Amino acid sequence: MKAFKKFFEDNELGDIDIIAQEPNAEPENLGQTTDAGKRKISNIITSIQGGSKELVRKLVDDSEFTNNLDEYYKGLFTLINDDRYDIDWKAFKRHIDERFLENKLEDKFAGTHGEFDLRGWAIDIIQKFVRNDPGSFFDEIFDMGYKIKNTAVGGGEFALAILGNGKKGGSGDVDVPRLGAGNIVLEVGTQMKIIGDATRKPGITSFDKKVAGMLDPNSIVPDKIIRTVALPTAAQAAMVNLGDEDPEDDEYRGPKSFHREVPPTWDDDATKKQFIISQLKTFKAKGTISDGDYDEIYNKLLASIGPEDIDPTTGKPRGNAPQSKINRIVGSVVLYDYIVNHGDDVIVSINAGVDMVSGFSPYHTRYIKIGKNGLDVLGVVNLMLETGWFNFTILSTAVKFTLGS
Repeated sequence: MKAFKKFFEDNELGDIDIIAQEPNAEPENLGQTTDAGKRKISNIITSIQGGSKELVRKLVDDSEFTNNLDEYYKGLFTLINDDRYDIDWKAFKRHIDERFLENKLEDKFAGTHGEFDLRGWAIDIIQKFVRNDPGSFFDEIFDMGYKIKNTAVGGGEFALAILGNGKKGGSGDVDVPRLGAGNIVLEVGTQMKIIGDATRKPGITSFDKKVAGMLDPNSIVPDKIIRTVALPTAAQAAMVNLGDEDPEDDEYRGPKSFHREVPPTWDDDATKKQFIISQLKTFKAKGTISDGDYDEIYNKLLASIGPEDIDPTTGKPRGNAPQSKINRIVGSVVLYDYIVNHGDDVIVSINAGVDMVSGFSPYHTRYIKIGKNGLDVLGVVNLMLETGWFNFTILSTAVKFTLGS
């Protein structure tokens, strides 16, 4: 921040006198400045008189980002006193006093799902108290996130909280702004947010060692599901590979596209279903997924296996394919389980961070309301299948997601 005296020591004296007068003393001319300099000096005085430090502290305290108060206080105070932004302090105070009544995030996240331009929403609010370059102000505040109890705060969480009517979540949900009416809880993330990790390792049951042998026993459940549901039964594999018994006889062999390595196979449909259902049931979502739901999810998985899921040369499952339907189905189950277990209401995905998705503008935001007043697990699955709302990257160690198309 530029020192006060620098406003009239930059060889641009201007024609406006700067006068100081102590009580019962003669006025003292401190120098000259321009009209722009006058406004900056007036703003500094207004900031001091208006209690800018107290305002910043109140905004942070009201948002309950208080476990690391010093970092949030210093970061926001430095930003808001940056000369580039020319703060209207009276308007800033009004924002602090009125944001819980005027900027209701529950209205922005109404409905079971939706999308909007987060940056545009934010700038509409910011420009009420930031006179100059509110867009840059938002960019800086979006990335403002300091650890709370050694847990990282993701991009956008602090901005949503202090611009809207948000508060930092309690009860362990350190990454969730808690809102007013109805206590709506948002889980906020940028692209490639992790929603399932390697802590979930129940292992493969011993009833089918042949299938177990082809997989990494330490891989997480979603990876096991997408790799095994795409495997055929022995009868299906035999039908695909008819004619392959005589590799020397081209007339006997079927179409060239069928010439491939015989993949591992399930013995029969019942064994395959038993295994996949057992894996799906590791996602309990606090008992909100019924046996009928698991059966329906399994049926949708079988019906959704596509060419992107199978290596045409070997016939083996490719594994991760973010836009694949089976990835989206399994990812939906993981996402639903993740949100329900966290006690959240809405998953929010913001197109920001190092893994921004091309085809969407920066800060484009999609959300899904899950559970109470939102979608059940089949509702989330169907949304993914019908719209490609999110893409899921399913690895042997983690499940991540991005905006989809």
